[in-house]
Amino acid sequence: TATALVAENTTGPRSVAMDGQGRFTAIWNTGGDVAYQRYNADGSVDATMSGTVNNMYTAYGSAVAGNAGGRTAVAYFEYYPGVLGLVLADAHVKLDVFDASGTRTASITVAGANLLEGLLGSVLTGNPQVTPAVAMDASGNTAVAWNIGNNVVLAWLDSAGTLLGSQVINAGAVASQVAVAMSPSGTVLS
Repeated sequence: TATALVAENTTGPRSVAMDGQGRFTAIWNTGGDVAYQRYNADGSVDATMSGTVNNMYTAYGSAVAGNAGGRTAVAYFEYYPGVLGLVLADAHVKLDVFDASGTRTASITVAGANLLEGLLGSVLTGNPQVTPAVAMDASGNTAVAWNIGNNVVLAWLDSAGTLLGSQVINAGAVASQVAVAMSPSGTVLS
């Protein structure tokens, strides 16, 4: 039985990724934030990678991916409802990247409110339903996909966290769940 250093106090999205050494990273919702915890192959806590990804916004749906070399990426949607409704409202799809030692090496805004404008529709006026998915290749390049209404957005980032491109795909119906996979060589399937 493995025990996390950050308590889970709500039900919500959970995700697990494993690296080539048998270590696994679990993420879960803590009631407005996303917690992460890496465990060693024997199930003991790896205290070098434990904490939360967010400190100001409310974090919603999240996902984790890793590669054989031990790199880990956590994608999540963060939202600030603003004051008096939409005044100063803000939303982002974020990606936090950790190296094999468990050190956070990057916190990247994959899409900000300005990039989401026109796609968000009623998301900023109600309970956000943006649920990202993430995948990583052997080099640490990542693909992040998320849903907004009838659209699925897919973004590609290199191992340094540079956004290489993105694509909006009309799913034809409300896309409530999104999945993305990436081969070790970088081929993306969403």
